[in-house]
Amino acid sequence: MFTGQIDTISNKADWVEPLFVQLIDSSDNSVIDIQNNDIGFDCSVYIKDMDGCVRVTGSIATGEVGVASGDDGPGFFWSFEDTALSGLCAGTYQFGIKTTTNGAISDVIIGTIAVVGGN
Repeated sequence: MFTGQIDTISNKADWVEPLFVQLIDSSDNSVIDIQNNDIGFDCSVYIKDMDGCVRVTGSIATGEVGVASGDDGPGFFWSFEDTALSGLCAGTYQFGIKTTTNGAISDVIIGTIAVVGGN
């Protein structure tokens, strides 16, 4: 699991994260094929108030999380339009990514994200 400050974003601009996340099988260090329908992969991304109230959420089903093939295998990325972020006041929030693979739920990223007031 990755922890720490994830990014600084604006509440008045789209957030297209350049990070491309791949899941690695710890038994052989290979990239897990999340495009294989047999593993039942799902992913959600959230931004919460520090007290835990979810403010922004996205998933594969709703289109904020995408799955694509990279040079060495499939991975996922996320993006949010400015309208999804416009309700966030400037400040620090909790950020997380949760995945489901073969029925197992994992917290892949738990950290913070700084939001600045945009123009």
